Amino acid sequence: MMGSLLRRLGCAFVLVLVAGGCGADSMPSSTKSSLRTDRLERKEKAWLELLARSSLRPDKRKVVMEVKREEGRLAIPPSAPPEIRKRAKLQRLRISISLPPHAEEEIFLPDSTFGLNAYSYGGERWRRMDPEYFALQRVSTLVPFGKARRCCDQYTTLRTGLGVRRARSYRVLLRGLTRGGDKFAAWTDS
Repeated sequence: MMGSLLRRLGCAFVLVLVAGGCGADSMPSSTKSSLRTDRLERKEKAWLELLARSSLRPDKRKVVMEVKREEGRLAIPPSAPPEIRKRAKLQRLRISISLPPHAEEEIFLPDSTFGLNAYSYGGERWRRMDPEYFALQRVSTLVPFGKARRCCDQYTTLRTGLGVRRARSYRVLLRGLTRGGDKFAAWTDS
């Protein structure tokens, strides 16, 4: 009788220990960091796959990018057509792009949006967060400091804005071309 009572108490004690140890807070820190690392690896792998589908070679050293969020919404008058007023719900990102100090040659930006797009990661895939506007075929040139001429859409530092749907964080992609015609991708997170 006493033995069965001890066995039952022992089983209850083990159940309390097991049930109490199942929470995420009691997970060892090495397991938590392993899960975080796996998530980051999946995120970066999905990003590189997106670039590969677009035939872009990753090269973050080609340009220096800085992205800042602007609070509030875009200012659009109420008299504007409905398709334009939809843009008022967008958040605005301020983007500054320049070449690094060691750059020797210019970089070409392929269209009127300067080759910029914003993406957000949703756990499985990257989703484009900027509206797909019709981009004019206009080539702008980002040139090394001191080599700009006063013509032809040449910039040493390009400052522009991008309207995006609201998200927790963004990755801004710049698609560019080198003098030899190679497509490359540079990006930064905000």
